[in-house]
Amino acid sequence: MGENMGVCPVCRKVFHSEDIEHLLGLVDSHSSQLLKSQAMELAKSIEKDDGVAATIDAFHRQFPPELPLPTAFLEKDGQPNPLQ
Repeated sequence: MGENMGVCPVCRKVFHSEDIEHLLGLVDSHSSQLLKSQAMELAKSIEKDDGVAATIDAFHRQFPPELPLPTAFLEKDGQPNPLQ
C-alpha cells in the first residue's frame, strides 16, 4: 500500500499528569450529572406508571364486549356447564 492511502495520522500531544487529571475530572463530573438526570427521569416515569392496571386494561380491550361461549361448554338446555 502507498503512503497516501488510508487515514491521515493523528496529531499527538504529550499529556502531562495535570492534563489527564483535569480531563478525568471533567468526564467524571459530566457523567455524574448525566446519570443523575437520567435517574431523575426514570424515577418520574416509575412514579407515573400504573403498570399492572394498564396491562390488564389493554388486555381486556382486545376482546369483544360479549364473548360467545363455545357450544362444547353448553349443556343441552343451553346453559353453561359449571364443571367445565
